[in-house]
Amino acid sequence: MFERTVHMEKKAITTSPPKKHEQGSIVLVVAFFMTALLMMLALVIESGYLFSEKRTLQNCVDAAAMAGALHLCDGAPEARARKVLVQNLFPGNEAVEDPAVDEDLPQNHEVEITRGYYDENDAYDDFLVYKEFAAEGDPDFPADEYVNAVKVSLTVRESLLMGELEKKKNVDVHVASVAFRRRFGILAHGESQISDIRSQDNFRRDQLIFRNMGSVHANGDVAFIKPVELTGNTLVTAGGKIINCRSGLQGARPVLDVRPIDWDYLRANGIVYTVDQWPEIDGDYDCKSEIPVEHGNTLYRHGLNNKTDYVFGLHRGDHNGQIYYFSAENADDEATLFLFSTCSDDDYDAYNFTVASELKIDFDAKGNALHFTMGGVGHDSAYIYCRKDIGSPEYGDSSRIFLDGYKGVVFRTEKNFSVKYVDTSWNGVSTHENFLNIIAQGQIVFRGHNSGIFSSEKNYINGTFGPPCNAALLMHGRLEMSHDKIH
Repeated sequence: MFERTVHMEKKAITTSPPKKHEQGSIVLVVAFFMTALLMMLALVIESGYLFSEKRTLQNCVDAAAMAGALHLCDGAPEARARKVLVQNLFPGNEAVEDPAVDEDLPQNHEVEITRGYYDENDAYDDFLVYKEFAAEGDPDFPADEYVNAVKVSLTVRESLLMGELEKKKNVDVHVASVAFRRRFGILAHGESQISDIRSQDNFRRDQLIFRNMGSVHANGDVAFIKPVELTGNTLVTAGGKIINCRSGLQGARPVLDVRPIDWDYLRANGIVYTVDQWPEIDGDYDCKSEIPVEHGNTLYRHGLNNKTDYVFGLHRGDHNGQIYYFSAENADDEATLFLFSTCSDDDYDAYNFTVASELKIDFDAKGNALHFTMGGVGHDSAYIYCRKDIGSPEYGDSSRIFLDGYKGVVFRTEKNFSVKYVDTSWNGVSTHENFLNIIAQGQIVFRGHNSGIFSSEKNYINGTFGPPCNAALLMHGRLEMSHDKIH
């Protein structure tokens, strides 16, 4: 047999080296993608930095606005806000001696601090610039409101990492914040079981009217026997139930962090009275035995053979911010202080003073002045602090608000507040309005007339007569541009 041998020719497979122009194309593609990657990385880093910087700046203006609102009633909220802003912007800069002036800020920092009104309850239409905030002095600032907020705006010009490529070397980072003081026209801020706001008897439907009270809040219930009318800027909230108020929020958070009354300060800076200084009681009406004391005020007894009633006769007009402190030293547990006029036949008002009493306080002492009023708007307001009850919860003619006698008075007690608000219309006036704020750690009770025969048709409590400087809560608001500005 023959074998067949097949010879196959082997061919070598070879590749030719790349040409020079092909090598250059690959390098360009790699360089392009590397450059794009680096640019994207730089943009990500820059965006992250600006985002982080804006968040840091926002925290700084938030703290500054809160500091300004905290000191809104001290007379210099702008300086306080600016100081806190600088301290947060430059925490390690010891060279800043007086951060209240713009020169202490770098040139790329622009700050604007503005007082204004913040509309928490949407009582008004959108303002010109922001929906809820109107700056002091703006034409749309509500005529019936007071400054309650501080707005802080900060613009920082930052250099861009990619400025040359973006044809923009700098970018402005803008942040703003507003903080406001929530006004409490009526507040029961003790333990929820005892801190109610309620009515007791003989109010006709919508006879008691809350006007421009801001917040009416009880940690317990807000309960009225008959409906209470709410007008103007008024919002009712309660930790418990709300009964016979047409609008409100039940199950609200309790208000617990109200700044306590500084009794040591009030005593140290006030004129101190004890019951030993009053005259002895003599007969049913002892105005003839009144004793003159400092600044034209007088001391006399209530009369009616009640040995535990003491009247402080407030002199006419401006008291220039004087503090009157009434000590419980040597006093009976039932000793009661009445604030009224001196034994003058003239009608007059007394305003711009503070009363701090360790004794109970009651209304409607026996004085000769038929129309005696207390308090006023703004700096003319009167502040009345009490360690015990204000007003008497019993029935009778005592604890009665006298006609339109309160033109701007803040009542604050560490116990209960009770008042017979409805007054007779024997003088021909069927509508009365008193300007009051009421803050109590216990319950707040409004009482009507026992008879229900002689009663006013409308009885307003108006809570807006000055800045919200007493028992207010600090809150952050939102700054949303008004529709007019957006469009």
